[in-house]
Amino acid sequence: MRTSHLLALATGAVLLSSCQKMVFGDEPAADPVSVFESLHRTVKEHYGLFRVKTLDWDSLGNVYRPQVHEGMTDAQLREVLAAMLTPLNDAHITLYPNSTELPRWSIDLVDGAYIDSTFHFPTVKDHYLTEYQEVNGAVAYGRLVDGHGYIHIRHFDGSNNDYDKGLRDAVQALAGTSGLVVDVRDNPGGIDPFAQYSAGLFTGQAATYMRVRRKTGPGPDDFGQEVAWTTTPTGPAYAKPVVLLTGRGSQSAAETFALAMRTQTHVVHIGDTTAGAFADNAFFELPNGWGVTLSIADHRDANGISWEGRGLSPAVVAVADRQELNAGVDAALEAAMDALP
Repeated sequence: MRTSHLLALATGAVLLSSCQKMVFGDEPAADPVSVFESLHRTVKEHYGLFRVKTLDWDSLGNVYRPQVHEGMTDAQLREVLAAMLTPLNDAHITLYPNSTELPRWSIDLVDGAYIDSTFHFPTVKDHYLTEYQEVNGAVAYGRLVDGHGYIHIRHFDGSNNDYDKGLRDAVQALAGTSGLVVDVRDNPGGIDPFAQYSAGLFTGQAATYMRVRRKTGPGPDDFGQEVAWTTTPTGPAYAKPVVLLTGRGSQSAAETFALAMRTQTHVVHIGDTTAGAFADNAFFELPNGWGVTLSIADHRDANGISWEGRGLSPAVVAVADRQELNAGVDAALEAAMDALP
């Protein structure tokens, strides 16, 4: 998982709680066994997707608990904890050791870093765009060489102004085009209401696109009431043909954005399957100072189907290749351009 605004907020809240415990109570034991048991218990009480994942968490704990022992190194402990978390197949679960020698772990990271070999924005900018405009850190736009519009939404983790003004200005600047591409292939997500607002700029007909239940307690059935999310027009909607371009790097709020966009008949989804990590996540501190983020809700589409761990498949599959990208060719973007009138 890559960083998000929600993670920052949750980190602050959990660290505050931890500080209070340090002041008013005994510090929890930080030996490997205690850390393992703390992680297992934290996941059991707070993880929101066990019904979706359909696995027995207690059984997993029984498998990996014997591998933890006094005197094991931090690297060995990290390996065991990561092995236990891996079957959850959730890119929103990230383990953060507090040592510079040990990289953070998640299923979509390699040595602590996210590597995407199917998207390279300089290739788009240098070989496909004219009249390029950098609006802010979240939004850029321009005209493609064939005259269609192009909007790149890098994340949904900025400020309200990035979308209420920045994205709105981009859409209005491209109002005269006959069609446009909305590219979120490298968008790691952010704040769902920003994604909802952004989709509204392309919404002509209001539609429910997502249903969410949040974890409210330690029991397996402790969830709040379901909340339905609806996309509604948030300005003069761009009603001409739109291609939504996604990739494996499209994660979290970028995926809820895709759910909203896919409700509109003038939008076609092209590219690669999304990451499959929809739910909100929160940060929890372990006794040894390590941290872990967990999905704390159950996000489903309007029909009640969960796409966690699977991702949203496009109507047309088109994936760029690193070698071609280095040569200035983006096959996915060209497929999107070909789909527009």
